[in-house]
Amino acid sequence: MEIINNEALSQCIREAVRAELQEHFRAGSTLPPQDERLLSKQELFITHLVRIA
Repeated sequence: MEIINNEALSQCIREAVRAELQEHFRAGSTLPPQDERLLSKQELFITHLVRIA
C-alpha cells in the first residue's frame, strides 16, 4: 500500500522550487530573512494535498 503518492509529491516539490526561484529572481537576488526556512517533504506534501482538496 502506497501511503505517499510519489507523483503528487514530485509535482509539489517542482511547484515549490519554481515558486521560490521566481520569487528569488523578482526580488533581485536579495538574501531571505534569517527566520525563513525550507519546508520539509511532509509539509510540502500536506500543503499540496490541501490545495488539491
